Amino acid sequence: VLASSGGPFVRGGELSAADLALAPTLERFGEQLKVLKPEFPALDAGRPAITRWSEAMDLEPAYTRRVKGDAYSWTAVTSSFLRIFANASDAETQAKIAKADKAAAA
Repeated sequence: VLASSGGPFVRGGELSAADLALAPTLERFGEQLKVLKPEFPALDAGRPAITRWSEAMDLEPAYTRRVKGDAYSWTAVTSSFLRIFANASDAETQAKIAKADKAAAA
């Protein structure tokens, strides 16, 4: 969608509710992947449309003041998501929870 929109935003050159709805998902995935799948390339690696979108979003006060999260918050919530949505008794999940907690404490 971003690559074919004709602009940095979902609807082209104008910021829309779609961008504000997409932002937390991409932010969260980007930070959580660093913790859970460090071998996975960054979300914008080889994806120039995502890079343009992210840079354009960072210039939007409506986003930066009201919507944008931060690396700590998205990292800290990772272990909570794992405890709620994954099998927390599984050894692999327990290791991921410990890794996420350690990353949040750093």
